[in-house]
Amino acid sequence: MGRDDKRKPCPRGRGRRISGRRELTVHNGSATA
Repeated sequence: MGRDDKRKPCPRGRGRRISGRRELTVHNGSATA
């Protein structure tokens, strides 16, 4: 899951700001970071 978690949020431009805890929110499409 660590690999997919970083590949999905990366293209959105929000996964980079999130260390890995808010990455799950990015998957849903609503990052509250």
